[in-house]
Amino acid sequence: MGPGRIAAQRPTVLRLGVADLACGGLRRRRRVDAETDRLLSDAAHFLGRSKKDVVDVAVRAYVDAHRDEINEGIRAALGRLDGSNASVVSLISGMIRDELDDLGGVPEA
Repeated sequence: MGPGRIAAQRPTVLRLGVADLACGGLRRRRRVDAETDRLLSDAAHFLGRSKKDVVDVAVRAYVDAHRDEINEGIRAALGRLDGSNASVVSLISGMIRDELDDLGGVPEA
């Protein structure tokens, strides 16, 4: 790399340990932008904690602060389930039943 050139920064990959329920509870790696990574690094450094610890506390605080909204969303999602495989696929994919039927439908059992 020559003078005056800046190396492209790759976003830091954090393992948040937050389950993504829409994808069957699989954990996913989340990337943050450079500014968020800088804030996270500074907070971790000056608090004497790991980035993972800071993210853990932040996510828990965010969920606690938005618990009513989250529960409302869960109730709304559960209200769309009728016990059929099609309702589960519709909820997870965001597709309406007609779209699923156009693609061949969803087998029941």
